[in-house]
Amino acid sequence: MALIYKEGNEAYGKYGLPEGVKEGDLKPTYEKRVLDTETNYGVRVMSDVWADLYYAVVWDDETDAPKRVGMGNSEFGCEFKAEVDADKKTLKKYETWCEAKRIRDEELAEAHRIAEKKRRAEEAEKNAEKRARAVRKGVKVKVVKGRKVPKGTVGECFWEGHGQYGPRIGLKEADGTVHWTATSNCIAILDDVPEGTTPEGGWLGYMETKYKAEEAAAALLPKKGEWVCLTADETKFGRIFWVKGERLGFKMNPRKRDEEPTWSNAGEVTVLTGDPRKGGAAAVPNLPVPAPAPEDKPNPMADMPYPYCAIAKLEVVDGMWKAFDADGGFLLDLTADAAIKLMEKMAA
Repeated sequence: MALIYKEGNEAYGKYGLPEGVKEGDLKPTYEKRVLDTETNYGVRVMSDVWADLYYAVVWDDETDAPKRVGMGNSEFGCEFKAEVDADKKTLKKYETWCEAKRIRDEELAEAHRIAEKKRRAEEAEKNAEKRARAVRKGVKVKVVKGRKVPKGTVGECFWEGHGQYGPRIGLKEADGTVHWTATSNCIAILDDVPEGTTPEGGWLGYMETKYKAEEAAAALLPKKGEWVCLTADETKFGRIFWVKGERLGFKMNPRKRDEEPTWSNAGEVTVLTGDPRKGGAAAVPNLPVPAPAPEDKPNPMADMPYPYCAIAKLEVVDGMWKAFDADGGFLLDLTADAAIKLMEKMAA
C-alpha cells in the first residue's frame, strides 16, 4: 500500500464523511499513485498551538490531476504514513499535467502582463491629460462645475492660492469681471485641442511635444550672468543676477547692493555678447559678430576681447574717436590715447 493507515483506521467512521462516502467504506490508499510527501513548517493549528503539517501528494484519477492528502501534524500525530510508489504510467500523467500547467501559467502571466501594460498606458494617458488641462496662473480657464460661478465662464487665471477648503484661483473675464472659485472647478482651455477631443498622437505625445517646445524656448531665454540691455532703452544695461521663468533682474554691477536693479521680462531685453561699457559708449543691441579674418591676413585684434577684436577702422567724428567694424557698424567711442594704441597694434 502507498498510504498505510494505523490499525483500525482503514474505514470511515460516523463523522466527517466525504461526499458520496458512507460509514464503513474503506479509505483510499492511492496505491502506485503517491508522487511525493510535503511538510508545512510552523503552522498555527490552534490559538496557542503550532505544529508542522504533513501531506502526501497523490494522483487523483477522478480529477486527472494531483492533490494533497493531509496525513496529520507533529502535535497530534498522523492518521497514516505515506510511501512514494508512483508507477511509470502515473509519472507520465503527472509530467503531462505539469507541462500543461506550465503552459497555462505562462499564458495567464502573459495575459496579466498585457492587461497591466494596457492599464498603465491608460493611466499615463489620463495623467498626461490632467497635466495638459491643469489650471495655473496665466492660462485661460473654463469653469466646469461648482455653484457660485456660472458653469461655462471663461477667463484668465491671474491668482493661485489656498482657501479654507483647498486650492483656489482668481479668474478674470474679457470684460474685467473677476471670479473666485476652487481650482478643481476649472479646467485649462487649450487653443490647439478643443474641449472633449483628444490630440493626434494622444495626450502623452502632446505633452512630450509641449515639453520639448518649452525646453527649446527656455534655452533661448537670457541666463544668469549674461549681459543685456532694454530693447526700448539701450542706456539701461547690466549683468543678470536673478532669473525666474521669463522674469529677470540686472545691474551694471551685481555686487553693489545699493545699486537699483532693473526688472523686466525676457522679451523686453536684448542679450549682449559682453560688457558694452568701453570708452563711455552706451550698450548696443544685437552687436554684430565679427567675420573671421582671411587666413593670409591674420586679424591683429583677434587676441582682444569683444568688441575690440571686431574693430576694422578708426575715425574721428565730431571731435571723438570712434571704432567701426568691417561692415561700417559702430562699435564704441575711444579716447585719443586708446585710439593711438589701437592704431599701432593694427599697423603691426
